[in-house]
Amino acid sequence: MADFLVNHGYLIFLVTCSAGFLAGGIFPARTLLKQIGFNLAALFFALALFEGYLWMTAGEKEKNTTTSGSFAAKGTFIDSPDLGYVIGKDGLYTARKTTADGGAVYDARYTIHDGIRATPNSTDTAGRSAFFFGCSVTFGTGVNDDQTLPFYFNEAAGGHYRVYNFGLPGYGPHQMLALVESSRFEEIPAGREGKDIAVYSFIPDHIRRSAGYSSWDRSGPRYEIRNGNLVRAGNFDHPLPGSEILPVKIWHASRTWKKLFSPESKRAATGDFIRAEEIIKKANQLLQARGMRLFVLTWDQRKNPDHFTPQQLADFYRALEKAHIPVIHVSSIMSPDVYEKDTDRYAIKNDGHPTPFFHRTVAGHLFRQIDRER
Repeated sequence: MADFLVNHGYLIFLVTCSAGFLAGGIFPARTLLKQIGFNLAALFFALALFEGYLWMTAGEKEKNTTTSGSFAAKGTFIDSPDLGYVIGKDGLYTARKTTADGGAVYDARYTIHDGIRATPNSTDTAGRSAFFFGCSVTFGTGVNDDQTLPFYFNEAAGGHYRVYNFGLPGYGPHQMLALVESSRFEEIPAGREGKDIAVYSFIPDHIRRSAGYSSWDRSGPRYEIRNGNLVRAGNFDHPLPGSEILPVKIWHASRTWKKLFSPESKRAATGDFIRAEEIIKKANQLLQARGMRLFVLTWDQRKNPDHFTPQQLADFYRALEKAHIPVIHVSSIMSPDVYEKDTDRYAIKNDGHPTPFFHRTVAGHLFRQIDRER
C-alpha cells in the first residue's frame, strides 16, 4: 500500500484537486468563484492528463519485464566511498528477467570473485593482463560467465591473458578512473612491460553518468575541471535533500518530475563532454605509467542516441584519438543497418544488452585489432 501511494500519489493528488476545484466551481453562486474553480480544475486536470500520458507511454521494458534472482536482491550492492557502490559479497548470483506473461528474457549466473565478475578462462600464470572497464555491457548483464566480452576476448587470445572484469551495471568513466587511482588497483601485479592492455567499453550515456545525472549513482566519484586541471572533488551528492519526506518521495516518483526535472532528464552540456574526455585521458596516463595501453571500444551500433548529436560524439571520439587513445567502433564491426535488420541476434530481446553471439563477434575483432596494433 505504501509503495502504491508513493508511485501513484502525485496522480491521485492531481485528480483529487481537479475534482475538488470542479466542485468549487459548480456550487458557488458568485461568478468569480465559479471561474476560479473551473480554471483551477482545468489546470489540475491537464496536469493529471500529462502525468497519466507519461505513465501510459513509459518504456515497454520497464512495464513489461521483471528482474529477480539473488543479484537483484536488496543488499547485493553496498556503498563505496571510492566508487559509489560495489558488490558486497563474493559468490554465485542468479539473475533472471521475465516478461509480464512469464516468458524468459534471460536466466544467467554471475560469479563474483574478489569483488569483480569472474572470467573462467583467465590464466593466473599468464605473463600479461587484460583489464576491462565499463558498465553492464562489460560486466555481461544477461549472460553467463563464459559468455562475456572479456571471456571471448581471452578465448580469441588463446587464454594468454590474466583477465580482470571491472565492469558493473551503471558504471561510467568516472568509476574507471577512481579504480585506477585506488590502492586496490595498485596492488594488482602487472605483467611484462608493454604486454598489459586495458579496454574501456563506452556507450554515449557515459558522458552524462560522469556528470552525475544518473539516479542510481547518487554518491559516485565526482570529477571537476578546476583551473584547467581535472581533480577528484569528492562524491556526487547523496539522495536529494528531503527525499525521505513522503510528499517529496511522491513527487520524485512521479513521471512528470522524472521527465522534466530529474537529473536524468538533462542533456549533456559541452562541459560534460570535456569532463568525460579528461577523465579517460587521465586514466590513460595512469595506465601508461604502469606500462599498459588503453583502448576505447565504443558501442555505437545503435542509431539516434538520446541526449546527443552525432557531431558531438564524433568530436568526442576525435579528441580521444588526438590524445593517442585508440578508439575502436562497434559500428565498424557490425554496421547499424545490419544490427537493425536482425536486432534479436545481437541484442537480448526485451532487454537490449548484447547477446553472447554479439559479445563473441565484437571480442574476436577487438583482439585481432589490438594484436595488430601491438
